[in-house]
Amino acid sequence: MTRIAEIHDATLEPSKQETVNAWLPDVTLTGAYRLVDTDGEVGIEGHLASDADGRLVQIPVSYRGESPGYEFATIEHSTLGTRYVSKALVDPVAVAEYVRLILSGDRHADCSDGKPTGLELLGSGHNDSVTVTDVRIEETTEERVRANGKINGVSRSFELRIPRLLRPVKGIVASRVPSARRIEGVIPGTEEKLLVAELIWRDL
Repeated sequence: MTRIAEIHDATLEPSKQETVNAWLPDVTLTGAYRLVDTDGEVGIEGHLASDADGRLVQIPVSYRGESPGYEFATIEHSTLGTRYVSKALVDPVAVAEYVRLILSGDRHADCSDGKPTGLELLGSGHNDSVTVTDVRIEETTEERVRANGKINGVSRSFELRIPRLLRPVKGIVASRVPSARRIEGVIPGTEEKLLVAELIWRDL
């Protein structure tokens, strides 16, 4: 159930590069992937960047039209007005969409302007009717969130991990076995699978 991210021909003040650098000073943006929440109210973007050591990293953020109270920056969007920018792992809507994509086996959102994604995502699940609702955040770090929510109406407790460093899945397998419930990403034109996110049930 691929979704469409509405992309506007707009000017931003400050720029996305400047906004991300307010959080992480030593990264240079190189691209992005998009997700779209079920209600179409919250923008979700995984910025791709090069860090100070030249490594490929991801910086997931969410955009809202009203302050959620946990934003780290604001952007003035020439079409949409003020956009409140938050770390994706503290935004329940963004967390729900990552979990839905994993469990459903869905892919990244396509952009309405036709521009290619910076990273092609694919969830590992096989249930295209998954709904994720009532997400309640318990604890977050820079790369992990512990939360509760309802998966197709059933209450579950889970941990979602979104690593900053995008590493090849085969390299991770050499040191540990990543969760079978995950998102893998491929840079267009390449074949190497990168680990984008992992989901671990906490109540099993």
